[in-house]
Amino acid sequence: MNSSSENSLYEILTTEEENLFLKTLLNLNFYSAKFTQKTLQEDKERRIEGNILANRTGKFKLTYTAPLNEIISYDGKNLYRYDKDLEQLTIQPSENILKETPIGLFSLNIEEIRNLFLLSECKKNLDNFSCLLINKDKNSIIPAIRVNLRNGIINLITFTDSFKQTVFIEFRDINTNQFPEKDLELIIEEGTDIVNLNKDIE
Repeated sequence: MNSSSENSLYEILTTEEENLFLKTLLNLNFYSAKFTQKTLQEDKERRIEGNILANRTGKFKLTYTAPLNEIISYDGKNLYRYDKDLEQLTIQPSENILKETPIGLFSLNIEEIRNLFLLSECKKNLDNFSCLLINKDKNSIIPAIRVNLRNGIINLITFTDSFKQTVFIEFRDINTNQFPEKDLELIIEEGTDIVNLNKDIE
């Protein structure tokens, strides 16, 4: 389908509907899913499989399953990167991680989202709602993020970063039911080498 015929299927959203889009997005207090992340740069394509767990308390856990074997989690203050193959855990302070990456769409509150982004090019087609979230910080490595909601749930995120990489993240097996807080905890194997870049943690 060409772009002109595809665009004709969409209806431009009113300001009221833009607010509804944002409200619907932020009603997702809990989110778990499998995802496929495809990154394109020039003629090269990289594909990564994984799982996501996130909630609106500002915490998340990403488990990469192929080709990586890595877990990234965030407890609201520190970022934990656990490389199972290298048997290494890196801890680093990263208070701005939610504001600098798309993961914030699952974990930030409504006021934080409004402070970070401007909504533009909002469209709808049947049960699909789509908006371009433009980062107010012109120095951000991700200037804008296209977010698609299907039946009120995030099912696709696309963006192009400052390195000219275009990224598509497609979600499946999505569940928005509440899950135990302990599911976000990071469990490491005995003997793992710990690299602590946060001086506040012994």
